[in-house]
Amino acid sequence: MAKLGIGAVVVIIGLFVIFQMFPSFMDATHDVITDETSVSGNVTTGAAETTGTVGLTFGLYQDEITNVVSITSTEGSDTPAASSYAAASDLLTVSGLAANSTRILTVTYDWDATTQFEGFGPITRMAPLLMILAVIGIAVFSMYKGKAF
Repeated sequence: MAKLGIGAVVVIIGLFVIFQMFPSFMDATHDVITDETSVSGNVTTGAAETTGTVGLTFGLYQDEITNVVSITSTEGSDTPAASSYAAASDLLTVSGLAANSTRILTVTYDWDATTQFEGFGPITRMAPLLMILAVIGIAVFSMYKGKAF
């Protein structure tokens, strides 16, 4: 019975460590699946316009504007921010631009680097879950066999 008690403590500590490391696993998974790239484009706004569009080289990862890393402008009075994305045409709408001006916008964003390897993306997304299940399975099997680590 003493071995089972020590095994349970080890399992609890192991699970605590895993859950503390889980955000790092998720960040690493995101880094493996995506690549960061930049694209620049000339954008001209009219007298009452404060938005413009930039064509992206690759599709935005998961078609979400949260995957836009940064937007810079050569116009000093701009405060550019991604406002929408059209996946069909790979056009990113940028708001916060100064009216009646021409500038070069540089957009840095994440794109899905696994498009050439169809099975890699889903397997990589499952890796953190599989690692947690494997550790839990090993711990339970070890306690069941009475060899508490």
